[in-house]
Amino acid sequence: MTTPQNAQADLPGQLTEIDQDRFDRVALAIEQLANRKFIAREDSTVKMLWAQFIRGMAFGLGSFLGATILVSILVLMLAQIEFVPIIGDLAARILLQIQNATP
Repeated sequence: MTTPQNAQADLPGQLTEIDQDRFDRVALAIEQLANRKFIAREDSTVKMLWAQFIRGMAFGLGSFLGATILVSILVLMLAQIEFVPIIGDLAARILLQIQNATP
């Protein structure tokens, strides 16, 4: 009988008991992950398309809101620059147009 320190297969290509046990545990872990839907797997094409549509809409909305906030902060910061007349004047005009456009 072999011990864990010197466990070797009798023939090349055969798994030892320790290797077989490890292999079985890895296979079980992969199966459990697949059953938990940890790995995205949809059974229906319609479900998959709907999920991807919602994901795309959320991404688009988040991108739009993030860009809007970033641009408005940038314009407000540029409007405060008065020692550079071209940038300060341009930013002030953009800020004035934004303020006039909002109800």
